[in-house]
Amino acid sequence: MDRSTTPSRIRDLTDQDSDDLINRYISLHPHRTGIANAWLPQYGYSVWILADALNDTGADVARVAREYEIPEEAVEAVALFYERYRKTIDARILANAIEFNSILDD
Repeated sequence: MDRSTTPSRIRDLTDQDSDDLINRYISLHPHRTGIANAWLPQYGYSVWILADALNDTGADVARVAREYEIPEEAVEAVALFYERYRKTIDARILANAIEFNSILDD
């Protein structure tokens, strides 16, 4: 998901509003270090999982929210966070795909 596919409603937020939205929903995980393991503690999902879902749906915030049964605003926070830390989160998504594929090969 690049900036052009970031939903316009959140793309137009001020930096402070973006920070507030991210801080409302996203935290660093207490037992897994690093940005790549940030999560939504209220819902139990890792950011990378929801970012991957956004990629798979063409940044369809409503669909991801519906499928994961979380508020659209939480998915918007993920989209903003992902936009800021794309390389790190993409690396986590890739690591998961490699691990999953190695399990299938066994």
